[in-house]
Amino acid sequence: MKQYLWEILVPAQMQSIGKIPVSYHQEWDDKVLKIAGGLTVMRSGKGYWTPGKPELNLASNLTWSEKNIPVVNVIWHEKMIPVRIMCTKKQIEQIADITAAHYKQEAVMFYKISDNVVIKKYSYDPQSDETRLWN
Repeated sequence: MKQYLWEILVPAQMQSIGKIPVSYHQEWDDKVLKIAGGLTVMRSGKGYWTPGKPELNLASNLTWSEKNIPVVNVIWHEKMIPVRIMCTKKQIEQIADITAAHYKQEAVMFYKISDNVVIKKYSYDPQSDETRLWN
């Protein structure tokens, strides 16, 4: 199956507990490692989003949810951690489901960064201090 390079956004904090402990992130890391075999955690960044339909939230201070419940215009502020993962489409979907459950998220954003992923393997020989292409 074709593998791609994906990026998924993981929260750095949760409303219920504030900053997420490293040990809690490591539990998620372990789950991802079992599926994809690797991941690269990038520096966190500021995230902003509005619940519901954004075009309605910007129109006024009062919007209506899908269930016809009024929603006051709210902007959530969340630090997010981009994580890069090389895997198949099916695997990133599975990782998104695990992410939503693990971090108690209403939505999970992920996107394909590249469909041209190359891993070229080498071996290092400390005796000769040379690096050679791995056969």
